[in-house]
Amino acid sequence: MEDRFWAVWAEGLGMQAACQAAGVSEHTGLKWVRQRGGVKPQQQSTGTDLILEDRIEIQAGIAAGQTNAQIARTLGVHRGTVGRELLRNRRPSDVGPANQRRGYNALKAQERADSVKSSEVVYELVGFVILRWVDVTR
Repeated sequence: MEDRFWAVWAEGLGMQAACQAAGVSEHTGLKWVRQRGGVKPQQQSTGTDLILEDRIEIQAGIAAGQTNAQIARTLGVHRGTVGRELLRNRRPSDVGPANQRRGYNALKAQERADSVKSSEVVYELVGFVILRWVDVTR
């Protein structure tokens, strides 16, 4: 949705046309422009983690009938990365090789990845506090 907004915005067709193309309100479009200084944001991939745009490409590749290797080439990652992503985010009812890819949902996969990262941060913070407490008591 936001990508469509920025594509129309870059063509110079104006705020109203960009918002209509993306299906968002003018308030939302104006907020995006203000937050980013009128420039489309770059993907924030570190090269090791999949981001939402990558997961959307995986879902689109599945819908198009592409293999894991073809999807991986599009993303510039190893085919095993795509395979692990699909395995990690399948539904319990998706049993057997023919069904493993059917239930993949990019948004749910991103939510799951974000929740794992936030729990890791809490663990690291707790670990720091405990180590600090142990050092103080010596």
